[in-house]
Formats: sequence, C-alpha cells, structure tokens
Amino acid sequence: MEYTYILKGLDCAVCAQNLEHKISKIKGVNDVCVNYMTSKLILDCNEEIIETVLNLCSNFEEGITYKRIR
Repeated sequence: MEYTYILKGLDCAVCAQNLEHKISKIKGVNDVCVNYMTSKLILDCNEEIIETVLNLCSNFEEGITYKRIR
C-alpha cells in the first residue's frame, strides 16, 4: 500500500538521501522516495511496518516531524 507524508525538519538533500537509504533497508518496504525539495516521503510498504518507518524518521535527525497526507 502507498503512503505519503510531509516531512518537516530535514536539513539538506544529502540527509534526505541518507534517510531514504535507511528506510529502504527495512524489511517490508517495497519502494521509498524522500524528496527534499517537496518535503515528501512516499512509501510503498506493508501496513505493519509504518510505525517502524515513522520512528526511524523521528529519530533520524532532531526536529523531523511528519504528517500523513495520503
């Protein structure tokens, strides 16, 4: 299932790329895109791991927040 979130607090495009890479390593993630310019996280994954992904986002860098938009 596809989920879209707005991420606030990412410092730079390299951070977005590093976060995307870490999320892609989580078992159950089929596809992920973290776009620094649009502040979007687009995630295709099993519903059971959403909490794991969002916890990773919150702990990745101080100040990152998220809000589901789709």
